[in-house]
Formats: sequence, structure tokens, C-alpha cells
Amino acid sequence: MLTDDLTVENKKNMTSSRDFSIFLVMNFFLFSRLTDPFHCTFCWTLSAIVNNKKRNFMAKVEWADHPHQQLQQEHRIYTILKWKPGIGSVVEGIGTHLSKNVVLKTADGNNDRFNLLFLDQLGIDLSTIQKRMRDLYTTKANPYYCMNKHTVINCATQMFMVVQTLHDGYFIHRDIKLSNFMMGGGIEKHMLYLIDFGLSKQYKNSYGEHMNTDQKYQVNIGTKSYSSRFVLENQTPTRRDDLISVIYAILALILGALPWDLHYNAYIKNPEAQESLRKFSGQKREDAKKKLYDGIAMKLKKWEARHLFFEFEIYDEYREICAIYEHCLSLKPQEDPNYDIIDGALEQIQMRHSYKWDYFEWLHKGNPTLENPKNCVYDDLEKEFKHNYGKDPSRN
Repeated sequence: MLTDDLTVENKKNMTSSRDFSIFLVMNFFLFSRLTDPFHCTFCWTLSAIVNNKKRNFMAKVEWADHPHQQLQQEHRIYTILKWKPGIGSVVEGIGTHLSKNVVLKTADGNNDRFNLLFLDQLGIDLSTIQKRMRDLYTTKANPYYCMNKHTVINCATQMFMVVQTLHDGYFIHRDIKLSNFMMGGGIEKHMLYLIDFGLSKQYKNSYGEHMNTDQKYQVNIGTKSYSSRFVLENQTPTRRDDLISVIYAILALILGALPWDLHYNAYIKNPEAQESLRKFSGQKREDAKKKLYDGIAMKLKKWEARHLFFEFEIYDEYREICAIYEHCLSLKPQEDPNYDIIDGALEQIQMRHSYKWDYFEWLHKGNPTLENPKNCVYDDLEKEFKHNYGKDPSRN
């Protein structure tokens, strides 16, 4: 029955007979649910037989006629940075070729064309982990879960390392955020990976010359809440902006949310804010809230680094992270980041806090909602994802 959903044209686009079994599995678990034409890429975790062995992997999918194609760029980066630490890899045997214009049946019964890319399966992303820790360990009175210093230092060290690896390959990411950092799977649970290179761009040509650095963008690239003020001012994204986004991701781990989220959530509860929003209703009210949030975010992003860290009373514990932020803010668009400064600051904070390289609190804390929990929080999350594989997308 499954073979009826795959046309002869599909077989021509597959790289080997092993691909055929992969597409059978994907057709059964995945494309019967793929109905939303507005998102560019989807990602599912699946299981199939590869080289006579059962294997878990991630399948990234995009509509072949989508105006903003991303998988070609992702495939290129994975190929160039193959085996680099913190960078995933295509599935050996089926991922050496990006499958294009594959005809598959969607839930509405129509045949549509898709591009597909198969990647080695990783673990859980930091955003999902943070949400789970928040659900388990916070209360209504204190709804933000702040990661402990050892976890933050570990994440920060690996975040900067993998972003430097990407920059050394002459690419910038342009969409760095918590959900684009994933822990490894299996024995690599202590390793952090950077994913989602669909918006990435080469910033130097083969001659080592910077490309398009003076271009003004009319549309913001990436996720606004994690974008630097320079990007929000329509300046061309550079390595500086990637590093600033890393700082924001670290602050989200330290504070339990982005600084502007905290300020906005506190302000919106004030009678003054409630009164100003009362005159709006429906979509106009939502637009007013969004405008208010964007204004608060831009205001805080323009603050000096120390001002921001002092405001949230984290300077004493994380002054080295503040020093890195200061360095990033001082960079000019084409200027090379000084990774010696970044590495030196990370070494200082590691020594000051008795650094434990393999400590991540979600690997050590159990689920307090269970009696005598046998698994840590991370194991529980992995079980849920494995149980639901093929049913729900892990991200858009």
C-alpha cells in the first residue's frame, strides 16, 4: 500500500535502493501529516533501516516550490564542515545527495513536490529543556527557572566554540537562539550542537574578502528577540551579531528568560500599561503589545553591557560573560572577533567557579512529580520524543 504513494519519478531522484526504504518509512510516518504550506522547512525524527541496521535520524523537509529555499545551503554547510565539533552530519549512505523534487502525498490527498535532507539524530534542544525544567521546578510566584552556574558555563563554552568553528569556515549563522542548540544523543549527551543553517550565509569569498557588508536589509533576518540592535536597525548581519545572539541565549539560561521578556512581563502588569492597552481590542491589541515589546527589547539592547548585567544583578557572578558582551558590542561590522579575549574570559570564569566540564543539571536532576524517579529529566524528555517520533515536528 505504501508503494502506491511513491511514483516512478521518486525512484529516479533517490541515490540508492537504501533510499527507497527510507522514503517508505517517511511516507508512512511523515507526509500524511504535512499540510502547512507556509513554513519553509520541517524537521522530524524517524527510524528506518540503513545498511541493514535500524537507525534513528532527522529528516528535514521543504516545499520544492517555496520561494525561500534553505536545504541546499544547509547541505553545503554540513558538507564543508563535516566532522567539525559541534556540527552535525548528513546520514552516511543516504545524505551524500540532497533529494530534490520528490513527489509525495499529503494529508489532503494531493501529490506535492518536496526537497529532503537526512541528518544524524541529535538529542533535545536547549529551549525544550528549559521549558521542561521550568514546568517541573517553578511556581506561579516564581515562574522563571534559572540554570545554575556550572550548566551556564558549560553551555557558554560550547556555544562560543561551535560558533567560532562556523565562522572559521567563512559562514555566519544569522539565526542563533536557544532552540537552535541541541544536545547530542546517546554517549554525546554532554556535547552541544548548532543546527538550522538555512539562513546561514558565506561572509568571505575564496580570496578572503568580505561580501555584501554595506548592504542594507529591508527585512530583518532571523528571530527578532535574539537579534542584535544592529540587525534590527537593518544593518547587514555579521559575525559580531552571531556572537551577540549567543550572549542573549546565555542570558536566557541565566535569567530563565530573555531580559526584555522579563521587563515586558513585569511592565504589562502595571495599571498604567493596562490602561493604555484597554482602548485596543482584537488584533489591534495584539499589535500594540508587540510594538510595546519591541520597544522594550530595543531599549535594553542599546544599554551598555554592564548596565544590563547590573540591572539584573548578575554582574558579580558572570562578569566575564559581561566582558565578552562588551567586546562584541565594540566590534565594527567587518572586524574580526578576538577569540583570544573570549577564550580567556571563559577560562577565568571556569577557574573562579571550579568548572565541571560534564555537568548539565538536567542530566542529574530527577522528575519531582514522580515517586522514586529512576531517570533524570533529560532521559524522560528523550523517552517522550522517541515515543512520539514521526507524529509531531520537533521544530519549524
